[in-house]
Amino acid sequence: MHSPVHLRALRDAVDSKDGKKVATEAHTMKGMLSNLAASSAAGAAARLEQLGRNQEVSEFQAACASFENLSKELLPVEELLQEPMALCMPLKLPDATA
Repeated sequence: MHSPVHLRALRDAVDSKDGKKVATEAHTMKGMLSNLAASSAAGAAARLEQLGRNQEVSEFQAACASFENLSKELLPVEELLQEPMALCMPLKLPDATA
C-alpha cells in the first residue's frame, strides 16, 4: 500500500516541518493508495498534501498520525502482496462472525 521509503520520507518531512516535501511525499502516497482503492488512507494523504502546500505546519503532526493509523490497517494486505505467489492464491480474510 505504501513504500517504506516514501513513508519514512513523509515522516522526515513532517518532523522537519518542510511543507514542500510534505506535499510532494503525500501526493505520491495519495496516488499509490488511490490506485489501490484505499480511499480513507488516500484521503488522509490528500489532507497532508494540502497542509503541506499551505504551509500549515502546526497541523502536520496530527494529520500524519491520522494517515499512519489508517495506513496500518492496510498492512496485512500489503504483506500479502509482497509474496510472489500471493496473487495466485485465494485471499483468506478473517471470519466476520468471530
